[in-house]
Amino acid sequence: MICDGHSELIFHFGDAYCIQKSGRWHQQAPSLVAGQLDEPILLKPGVKSGMIGVKFMATGLWRLFGWNMRRLRNDVVPLQDLVGGAGIVQLRIKEALT
Repeated sequence: MICDGHSELIFHFGDAYCIQKSGRWHQQAPSLVAGQLDEPILLKPGVKSGMIGVKFMATGLWRLFGWNMRRLRNDVVPLQDLVGGAGIVQLRIKEALT
């Protein structure tokens, strides 16, 4: 992911992506929040890729959810860690694709 000053909500509906953190690769959750980046993040897609992303202006996620954006800076976290019921959104996306 490149540094563009925006935060994002990301919903994967294909194979899981992997993210490199502390020199090791970790599988990402299907629903994610990406904070503002000032350093690049390395990702590896799965074989079958598909996603929906919602890009926000600098204060957009804070205004919508009231989240501490400093906590999310240069990080990608599972949406479930910040909002209960994120699994329902993921299920609806998968249902819409079938």
